Amino acid sequence: MRSITRQTCYEPTRYPIERFREVLASLSRYDLLLVTIPVAFLLAFVTSNALAIGVHAALVGALAIADAVALNPPRTG
Repeated sequence: MRSITRQTCYEPTRYPIERFREVLASLSRYDLLLVTIPVAFLLAFVTSNALAIGVHAALVGALAIADAVALNPPRTG
C-alpha cells in the first residue's frame, strides 16, 4: 500500500498585512495621485446621484490634478 502524505499547496511566507504594507511603502506620490483622482470622481458621481452633494468630492479630484500638474509636477532625473 502507498502511504498518502499531506502536502500543502500554499504556504505563505508573509502575512497579507505585511505584504500590503510593503506594497504601500513602495508606492510613489504619483502612484497615490493616480489612485486618488478616479476614486474622487467616482465618489462624486455616486454621492451626486444619491445625495446631490457631489461637488465636494469632485473638488478633491480637481485639487489632486492641480497638485500633480501645476504645483508639484514630475521632474526628470
